[in-house]
Amino acid sequence: MHNQKEIWEKVYEGHELPWIENPAPDDLVNDFISSFKARKSVILDYGCAKGRYLHLFTKAGLDVIGLDISENALNSARKKVPDVQLIQAESPSIFLGENVFFDGVFAYGVMHHIDKEMWPEYMDSFYEILKPGGVLLISGHSTEDAEFSSGYRISPTTGKISYAVDDIGKFAENASFYVGKTGSFDFEEAFTQIPRVFKYFFLQK
Repeated sequence: MHNQKEIWEKVYEGHELPWIENPAPDDLVNDFISSFKARKSVILDYGCAKGRYLHLFTKAGLDVIGLDISENALNSARKKVPDVQLIQAESPSIFLGENVFFDGVFAYGVMHHIDKEMWPEYMDSFYEILKPGGVLLISGHSTEDAEFSSGYRISPTTGKISYAVDDIGKFAENASFYVGKTGSFDFEEAFTQIPRVFKYFFLQK
């Protein structure tokens, strides 16, 4: 896992990163926020990167923790949201330890970077850290994206395989999640202007 940390520290050393410039659609973020009726619901932004969404959660009255493997990314996030608790993960599969539970987990644009053979472990871990009724939002590249039509590609950013997430619902069901609202959306990738398609899943414990 040490190699994973090295990869992501290099990624966030100052490169132009399309996902930093391509925010999630407002409707998608608002749908996630509206899942939590109680103020001070506790949210984990898993793979929070430079913290684009953290202030939106706090503005909505949610308590949020940001988690990322890259200290470089978290240093940028701290400048934006100095009052939010930010934690550097020791590895991508660390979920803050035992007896830490959340009302929601926001994992936007993360799972396509995870080795697919690890998805069952991740789904089980997400399920374990959610409170009953908790909501997990997952999104990532779809096979409708031309570069992911075969289900994967080599990421030009990390040099590793990235996977389309279209079939992640079956992994979620195997982990006992209820698969709720799903859909996809198109956008033009920053810097490259390449058409992209993301798929999203609202999963509930």
